[in-house]
Amino acid sequence: MGLNCASCVPMSSLGLLASSLLVAAPALSQAQPVQVSMAVRPPEQGRVVLDLGRRQISVVRQGQTLGPWPVAIGDPKTPTPSGLFKVENMMMNPQYQSTKSGKLHPKRGLQSPLGHRWIGFLRSGPNQ
Repeated sequence: MGLNCASCVPMSSLGLLASSLLVAAPALSQAQPVQVSMAVRPPEQGRVVLDLGRRQISVVRQGQTLGPWPVAIGDPKTPTPSGLFKVENMMMNPQYQSTKSGKLHPKRGLQSPLGHRWIGFLRSGPNQ
């Protein structure tokens, strides 16, 4: 895709982070482990539609369209390709690394060039 993401937190690993949390209270001499069960919901069938001209993304699921939301796309030197793709990974609060200079952008979230979500994709279809 022409973008690098450094220090990203994959959405799927949030359950692992949550399962290893410790809770400390002033009355306790030691932190006590907390039992956490994470129910993983099976992926829902649907598709993500990216409108490059409008710079918007929508989700279509069971005939209903959710969105649209604004989205960042590639620049003229590294344009976002058109076609059918499969979502490979998603990340929350990714940190952008410039493909030109290699420098990390100091901010995350809405102040970052990537925003507060990252969707990585692979080209899909009969020729891939």
